[in-house]
Amino acid sequence: MEANLKTNGVSCCFCVYSQTLHREESQDCVVPEALPDIREIINTCGMPLIRSKDVGTGRVRVEANVPVKVAFTPEEGTGVACLELNIPFFVSVEDEAITDECTCAVQLHMTALETRVLNPRKISVRAELAVGLECRKRGELSLCTAPEECGAGIHALERSVEVSPVCCVTEKTFVLTDELLLPQGKAPADEVIGRSVSLLTDDVKAVGTKLIVKGCAVSALLYKTVDGGVDMAEFSTPFSQIIDTDCETEEGHACVTLLLSGVYYDVPPVGDGKTINAEMHLVAQVSVRKNAQLTYLCDAYSNAYALELRREERKMYALRREVMLRETLRVQADTAQTAVEVLGCTVSVLDVSSCDDGAAVRLWAKVFCRSGDGGMFTVEKLCSAQLRAELRDAETLVGNTACVREAYAAPAAGGVELRLPVEVRGFAAQFEERMCVSGISYDENACRDLSALPTLTLMRFGSDADLWTIARENCSTVEAIREANALDSAGESWEKLLLIPKTV
Repeated sequence: MEANLKTNGVSCCFCVYSQTLHREESQDCVVPEALPDIREIINTCGMPLIRSKDVGTGRVRVEANVPVKVAFTPEEGTGVACLELNIPFFVSVEDEAITDECTCAVQLHMTALETRVLNPRKISVRAELAVGLECRKRGELSLCTAPEECGAGIHALERSVEVSPVCCVTEKTFVLTDELLLPQGKAPADEVIGRSVSLLTDDVKAVGTKLIVKGCAVSALLYKTVDGGVDMAEFSTPFSQIIDTDCETEEGHACVTLLLSGVYYDVPPVGDGKTINAEMHLVAQVSVRKNAQLTYLCDAYSNAYALELRREERKMYALRREVMLRETLRVQADTAQTAVEVLGCTVSVLDVSSCDDGAAVRLWAKVFCRSGDGGMFTVEKLCSAQLRAELRDAETLVGNTACVREAYAAPAAGGVELRLPVEVRGFAAQFEERMCVSGISYDENACRDLSALPTLTLMRFGSDADLWTIARENCSTVEAIREANALDSAGESWEKLLLIPKTV
């Protein structure tokens, strides 16, 4: 016969699929007749943009693209020209756990972008993209507790555990527009020929069921000047957004990630070239975790029947606190040419992961330089940093996001010196593995015969004995032993003689 166990739980969004997929695409581009032959590539830039995501039964499909700008010097004459192309990416996965009720969060990271000159009128661009997918479905995190009343005389031992499930996931799209004013001393702009955007979250505040997210979009623009030269400038566009959720957020822990779905920069045809119009389309993806206490059944016995317990190991964790890690990474990027001036530096986060004592971050830095002969070139550097955190036993970092603020680059002997202030935000979570009872069965026709056992037993126990084990192994109950020995109900172990009454 099966005992009817009660349950308790909390509504949450279960992760049913999580994977990072790597995709590579190449595209050839012929130089239009209006542009000169290519002598040398001086810079290639591209940013991944999300175009659409579609979740259905058993599958999810994501469409993205990488708009690329390739700046080059002409084979004849002076100045700089720019080629533009678009590389599409399609990612489709199948998994039976995915349903049309799932929500899907997407992460896009450019891991490689390079241009090869096939001939003076043709190039080939190769892009690599890391696409992170996480599908969640609404459900309940529940654990079995003491059984309902039955004739089996079941005694139950319950414990409690703290958990931090995702209670809601949502997203919001919004548009930023700005008039970017070139800094004093910068030459007027004629055309934007390179661009990079870093999306930074500065603050997240919870008010009821709403989140107030503040941050900025940092634009690093390479542009052709009105006199045919090249320069670079950086701009910061702040934003503040109110995001509605379907749960109370004030006692929760919110994680916000930002994606670009479109980006446009334009130098007004009428003007002094000191202003650049910017329009950025963003997607804010939000997940909120909340701490909750759950009671679970960890053991049971009966003095009337032999019970068969089904157990399962459940791995659970609770968020303890938000963690902010900062470290300045100092590296040198070697160059074949001598850099006499650094026009600008952009840094992309390739990935961030948890490690034993903190977080590990991989970065991709690109520095645009001017050489001694007046030419220009780009140097790239892949670097990694490991940021250590003050973690307690069984703690690890989860929900990590990383960024680099105000990267610094300067000419150095043999290359370029880089100083990259790395910042990682995450949550310290404590993991626990609990063995939980998930089912109890017994044979109602096989009642235990306790007639041969004494009504009262006197036994001595060591300090490692607990009343639950004593009662279970001697056909008694914790309450009966406490009453027979006038024991404090707060205690769980006693090193003394105990009277153990038999209880049927």
